[in-house]
Amino acid sequence: TEKIPTLLEALQEIQGSIPLNIEIKGKNSSSAACSLLKKETAAGRVRIEDVIISSFNHRELIKVQEIMPEVRISPIISCTPQEISCIIGNLRPWSINIDISAVTEEIVEEIHSLGILVLVFTVNTPQQYRYMESIGVDGIFTDNKYALKLP
Repeated sequence: TEKIPTLLEALQEIQGSIPLNIEIKGKNSSSAACSLLKKETAAGRVRIEDVIISSFNHRELIKVQEIMPEVRISPIISCTPQEISCIIGNLRPWSINIDISAVTEEIVEEIHSLGILVLVFTVNTPQQYRYMESIGVDGIFTDNKYALKLP
């Protein structure tokens, strides 16, 4: 069996060599993640421009935004939204991470019109990839490899 690394162990292992998407899963865990991220950034082991903090819990992202306004945040959604503005609310997201089953060309266009990137999960087949490319998504999450174009 493989041991799942802590966030600190993961940060120390990658040493800023790849972009990092930190997904906040637990309620009230954004403060601890930001505290650790601040320490590692100050020590020069992590570059803040290589970090995205994402979560299905958008309240946690608001906390992240308050603690570390310089970090990129990405709300995660798994259903087709009625209105993108309702999802964004008080957030200033860098991207919106959306489930492949909920993304449409119209949603991509609407999100882009707000100056926000669209990242789609989980894209695993060549056909899915080609479709995502055709509707203009900015990056994908996949079980095969991670592909993201950072501007």
